[in-house]
Amino acid sequence: MSREVAWLVVVFAVLATAAAVAESGVDDVQSSYIVHVAAWHAPRSKSRLRLLVDEYPSFLRNNLPTHMLRPEPRVLYSYLHAATGFAARLTQRQAKRLESLPSVLSVVPDGEQPLQTTHTPQFLGLSDSRWGLQRASRGGVFFLR
Repeated sequence: MSREVAWLVVVFAVLATAAAVAESGVDDVQSSYIVHVAAWHAPRSKSRLRLLVDEYPSFLRNNLPTHMLRPEPRVLYSYLHAATGFAARLTQRQAKRLESLPSVLSVVPDGEQPLQTTHTPQFLGLSDSRWGLQRASRGGVFFLR
C-alpha cells in the first residue's frame, strides 16, 4: 500500500471516529419532556401516588427498547386530572420513540413559553385601582336570573 493510500485510510478512520463520538454525545443529552398518554392507555394503580413511583417508570421500561434505556429516563412528575401523563428527563431519541406509540398522544419539550400578549392587564380588565377585576365581577358573587 502506498503512503498516500495509508494516509487517506488513517484520515477517514479519524473522521469516522470523531463523527461517531459527536453523534453519540448529542444523543445522550437529556431534556425535560411532557408526555401526554391517552387516558385508556395510562397505567392503572390503586394509589395515585404510585403512578409517579412505580407505574410510569415501568411504562417507559416496557415501551422503550433495551438499547434506548441508556441514559436511563427519569420520571419527574405525573399528571392525573386535566391531562393524563408525566414529565420526564429523556433523550431526543427516547422522546421520538415514545411519540410513535399509539398510546401516547404527544411528547412536547418542556420549557419557558413566551408571553402571547403585552396587553394582558387591559385584556383581563385589570386596572391600577384597588378593586380592579374584583369590582367588575361584583366581588365574585354571581346571581342566577
